[in-house]
Amino acid sequence: SKSDPLVTVKYELLQSDAYMNESGSFVAKALKKHGFKPEELLVVHDDSDLLIGDYKISIGGGSAGHKGVQSLIENLGTPDFMRLRIGIRNPDEQIRKKAVDFVLERFSKESEKIFIETLQDAWTDLQEKL
Repeated sequence: SKSDPLVTVKYELLQSDAYMNESGSFVAKALKKHGFKPEELLVVHDDSDLLIGDYKISIGGGSAGHKGVQSLIENLGTPDFMRLRIGIRNPDEQIRKKAVDFVLERFSKESEKIFIETLQDAWTDLQEKL
């Protein structure tokens, strides 16, 4: 409940040396090791359909072509985990690029600043929803 001051959030930040597209196995093993269920998982990932500065919080659904999310769904055996999707698409692009043409590019200083502000906004929003 939002008004209950005794609500706490238990979390672990995990880092893998696996490629993002193969991260599902690592996450599944980590959940089991730490005693978490998939529905207690929050995955933060890029979304090339959202503009920089935008984010969406969702639970479940498909991978929308995101290979890392697909790996998670396959290895967890369920799509039912929370997702914080962070936009990475440049709002100034004149012709819509394919994700593969910009996903691995470095952010400009301005885009990096917007990205960090977006993460802060999303974290505040998540806390209010818990």
